[in-house]
Amino acid sequence: MSKKKVLSRKSLSLLIILVMIFPLSSCSIGEALKTLSDELSPLNSYLNNLARDQNPVEQPQVHITEEFHPISYDHKYGYKSLAPDQKQVYDRIHAAVINYHRFIDLRESPVSSDDLFRIFYYYIDDHPESFWLYPQITKYFYNERKELCIGALLRYMTQDDMDEYNSETDELKNKPSDEKLTRAREDFNAKINTLLSILSPNDDPLTKEIKIYSHMAENIKYDEDLAAQILSENIERPISQSAYGAAIEKSTVCTGFTKLFLLLMNSVGIECLIQHGTLEGTGHVWNVIRIDGEYYNVDVTQAASTSPKESTSLSIDYTFFNTTDQVIQKTHIIKPFTLSNGLVQVSYDVPPCISEDKTFETLFSVRVKENTFNEKDFAEKIKQLHIYNLSAIYFIFPDGTPHQTVRKFLETHGHQMQNLSSRYFRIDEYFAYNEKSGKASIKLHKKQ
Repeated sequence: MSKKKVLSRKSLSLLIILVMIFPLSSCSIGEALKTLSDELSPLNSYLNNLARDQNPVEQPQVHITEEFHPISYDHKYGYKSLAPDQKQVYDRIHAAVINYHRFIDLRESPVSSDDLFRIFYYYIDDHPESFWLYPQITKYFYNERKELCIGALLRYMTQDDMDEYNSETDELKNKPSDEKLTRAREDFNAKINTLLSILSPNDDPLTKEIKIYSHMAENIKYDEDLAAQILSENIERPISQSAYGAAIEKSTVCTGFTKLFLLLMNSVGIECLIQHGTLEGTGHVWNVIRIDGEYYNVDVTQAASTSPKESTSLSIDYTFFNTTDQVIQKTHIIKPFTLSNGLVQVSYDVPPCISEDKTFETLFSVRVKENTFNEKDFAEKIKQLHIYNLSAIYFIFPDGTPHQTVRKFLETHGHQMQNLSSRYFRIDEYFAYNEKSGKASIKLHKKQ
């Protein structure tokens, strides 16, 4: 029997097996043969090699107390926004990331390239604790006949090193070891629990939010050097842009602030997500948080980067604490995140922020009208500041009020304000005024 006849008989046997397995299939024999061809293709063999030896790793323990009722995996905001088949891809990404697998096998759940990018960035936004994941898909594998993605390569990073991708060989070299990645996760988990220790499970959601916002603004520095590297596309330490950079290195940019704030809020059962947009013409992200059923914008980055640190100054800027869309859009532009090729927009329907119930203005600020203020309202706000352990009160002036007018107002009413607040605070002579927002803030010293 010739070699040619043996191959022919093998092909016939495979065809018979296909007919036996799929007797009721609507696909033609030609389509079945194409499927068989795909399964035997060099690409499929290559993907099999990538998938080989991807074993689960032992997961570092996370000891966030259940008393805080953290938001569960399947209640993350991006995950909830996906269809069931898209959630399967999200689950595969998660399984790969937590086990340090570089290859995601999507042959059983292929998706379009647009959906793959969207699902990937939903995962990135939902899981800031996966800080070692480089926030770009290095390469995806495409089935031309089906016009679907059937696999993707991921990169990982630690404080000292990260995967180096060779586009000619599709190899990831200089890989951080599993041990290094696990040690980084253990250090990070320990730090997160230290940060959460400033909270009490009995704190109401607003108290938890204020404590975390204030702590981050006071203890994490905005990294001007990293910001410059990002603009020049020459980033030396990509991990510094993550929640790890904010928590461990205490120096980051908007991405790190936003991701750490989201992680801490979700860890204590408060729904929080990421809003994408621009600020002063540059890409920017901040948070949207849900308090008592309503959504608010929160930009911790601005608190850390704009609050002066001198001993005589106000230590924290609450200008962008729990604002409405109408207010924040005076300075920020809300828009979908677009990939560099300009073809894919990645965004989910972030709920509108329209309530004023928990804005800083409503809770802790006093409006000035015709150079006077409501004394009863001032006294109530002072009481609120005492309850929430805050150290500054804001006066909101009409748009365009000159700095000298604000100074004269505060000098004129200083004694009156001191009398009204004397039960809880001593008022500092120092104040700061932001002409764009019309807010003047006065430092308060809590009485012992």
